[in-house]
Amino acid sequence: MVLKKIIWLIDTTTYTKEIDKELREIKRNYFRIKKHVRHTTLGEHIEPKTRTFSYGLLRIATILTHNGIESEYIHHYDIDDKLNSSAPDLVAFSTVCPTVGLADSLMQKIRAKYPTTQFAIGGPHINVAYKKTQSRYPNFNIYCNRSDIEAAEMIAQKALANPTGEYVNFDLLPYSIKEYQINTCTTLGCSFSCKYCQDNHVCYKEINNDGHLSYLVNHLEARTCVHFCDSVLGGTAQRLLNVCSNISKTNHDFLLSCDMRAEMVNYETVEALKKAGFCEVRLGIETTDSEVLKMNNRSLGKEVFIKAINMLRKHSNIYITMYSVLGLPGSTVQSCDDTARFFSKMLDKKAVDEIKNCIYVPYPKDSVEYNNVHIETDNWANYDRQSFPVYSLPTMTSREIWNAYLKTGRIINKYWMKGQGISDISEISNNTYNEYISSSYAVI
Repeated sequence: MVLKKIIWLIDTTTYTKEIDKELREIKRNYFRIKKHVRHTTLGEHIEPKTRTFSYGLLRIATILTHNGIESEYIHHYDIDDKLNSSAPDLVAFSTVCPTVGLADSLMQKIRAKYPTTQFAIGGPHINVAYKKTQSRYPNFNIYCNRSDIEAAEMIAQKALANPTGEYVNFDLLPYSIKEYQINTCTTLGCSFSCKYCQDNHVCYKEINNDGHLSYLVNHLEARTCVHFCDSVLGGTAQRLLNVCSNISKTNHDFLLSCDMRAEMVNYETVEALKKAGFCEVRLGIETTDSEVLKMNNRSLGKEVFIKAINMLRKHSNIYITMYSVLGLPGSTVQSCDDTARFFSKMLDKKAVDEIKNCIYVPYPKDSVEYNNVHIETDNWANYDRQSFPVYSLPTMTSREIWNAYLKTGRIINKYWMKGQGISDISEISNNTYNEYISSSYAVI
């Protein structure tokens, strides 16, 4: 097989979309409050940029380049600028569920210009919906549902050496690292098995011990926000401590944030997070209904969550963000209302600093039976956390789920302001935090 000479790696993992008018107003107010609260609580800092990159695609670019294969990382919105250059031998797309159709349309556009070019598609969505993607989008030459090194070998069509040392080469990004929102990680996949999450369908792998801070510290300004997007920081409780120890040696001055499991929060982990320079911890409590949690293989209850935030409050000044996923199988209008009331108390008492409210998405995995979930649309472009529900439950219609989502969003804003001593939204700046983009919401 002849080695590919020119490879384009196209990032289609990020996008913006127009969202419902009522939700848009809720989100705008949410990000106005967020800007005020974060700057008041954390102090002045460089807010996350709106430009993002695919960590997985960058790993593939690093592996190919390490093996002497010419590859170019391209954002999908820059593709028109490339269509007057030399024909690529292969174009590979990295996608998430809502952007598979976008990748398909770009593939057709590029193929019309370069008819001999081959095309590959991969990314988080393909890892869990390999067969469904092949069936719906049959015109790609290669479907990559493997880990980074294996995906790179599928693209190169030969065995490759995995680089050591600096595992990800940030210099391969088409823009300066300073222009990106920084999401880094120390693991892939997840060792837990919550039914509503697709992370545990990706092969668990420990990849880096300091999230590349030893590189980033020399390339980013002080007070830059850096988020560790591991499903659970470090993957396990013991490795979390090892990761924090390595991070503390980098002498950084960033605002670090991470995702954790509440049951992993104890005095030892809090001290490790503080020493490593973490300013924010994000914890999930999807619902206060124990039966819904049990149905979705989530062992964490409200009591464990409260114990964790009390531990963080007592022993640190860490900013606490709560994740929520509304509308899980088994949910009812009453359980959603009960959870919203719990949220209002958490914000009113300043027990947490922020709550991220999302809708459950039954991702179209190949091997999953959606018990008690009725899929109402197969339009994957709407399979994201901010769209009208693509499903209904025996216990809730899609409209009831949506109304509960909007209602919860309004309650979060109301009690967030109340807890911060803000009686009216007009009392704070009209500026929003950078995660909010004009009248569209960035789904990342």
